[in-house]
Amino acid sequence: MPGFASKLSRKLLGILASLLIAYGFGEILTRLFVPDPAFRRENRIEMWQSDPLVGYKNKPNFHEYVWGFVPLSTNSMGYRGHEVAAPKPPGTYRIMALGDSITWGVGVKDSDTYSAALEQLLNQQEAQKAGVHFEVVNTGVGGYSTHQERLTFERDHRMLCPDLVTLGYTSNDFYPTEDPFWNVRTFHQPAKDNVQRSGDYPPVIHPRLQFFWFFRSMVKKVYGQHNLREAAALTPPLQHAFPPGSFEDRSWPVLVGHMQAMKKLADQLGIPFVVLLFPAYPQVLSAEPSPFPQSRMAADLEKAGIDSINLYNAFRGQREGLFVDWLHLSPWGNRMTAEQILHRMEQKDWLPHSSASLKTCGSSEAGRAGPSAASASVR
Repeated sequence: MPGFASKLSRKLLGILASLLIAYGFGEILTRLFVPDPAFRRENRIEMWQSDPLVGYKNKPNFHEYVWGFVPLSTNSMGYRGHEVAAPKPPGTYRIMALGDSITWGVGVKDSDTYSAALEQLLNQQEAQKAGVHFEVVNTGVGGYSTHQERLTFERDHRMLCPDLVTLGYTSNDFYPTEDPFWNVRTFHQPAKDNVQRSGDYPPVIHPRLQFFWFFRSMVKKVYGQHNLREAAALTPPLQHAFPPGSFEDRSWPVLVGHMQAMKKLADQLGIPFVVLLFPAYPQVLSAEPSPFPQSRMAADLEKAGIDSINLYNAFRGQREGLFVDWLHLSPWGNRMTAEQILHRMEQKDWLPHSSASLKTCGSSEAGRAGPSAASASVR
């Protein structure tokens, strides 16, 4: 018996030593060939800063790996992607993309957001025709509501001088899904009583075990894709109306009012404004002609004279590959979104015919419209 115990101990020690050696090699390889995985800092407060106007915004000049080993870079203005000049350079057609985490691009690289894909398409297909350079500025911030997107437009249009504005909309845009500094509730309209923060944001200190965090992020990616494949075999129940008297039901006029205010500002600036209606993954799996609430939003926007693109029509029937999770788009989904925007620009004759047709902004432009809080309140 003592001999058996001794053999077992040696085997266990051998297995443990093999695992430690394998881990050591993994640590060495990831440190040599994998960029410093600061994605270990996955708590989102790391990439945001408090802002008195909109509650919070992206940190400028932020370069990290977040949400599953995805590289993230913001420029000096806090927008995701490359640097943007202000004032706008001559000969530049600039699109301002407003939105939440779908626009920001959860789960995809900077170059795989729909803003980046649209910029690439425009410069490949249209730049030489008109003799202009195209820029698409991704002003999206994870967790933003339509109200925060309106405030962003009212504040940043002076600096960006856009020729076209797009607004991303999805079904959870009534109220922010994030409030990292616990200040959004003090000004947001529609208002919510007794708001419970979904999670705290304590400082996170991780040991520098690079291989461990790399392996963890890869497992999360595989698990997320597995969940989507499992969901593809189901027919999920879909919502067809908001419960009467619910927060969403009472807030709907305020939400549409924010979009009407953005349309009014765009008209004052003499530029087109279009709303992108994003479906969720379960909606794309359905056989319905147009799911709720996007169908209701499309109808209300049409009544208000606001242009919209219902992306469900393009995504319908695509069971795999469009999403990285239940809501956020994959590189392919973002590419399809960019193609739909370009198609609408062609339909509406929004593409410039020459550099002479581009919008120019002077000092007087700054005084024409500015940030304003929504006046309607829903409680």
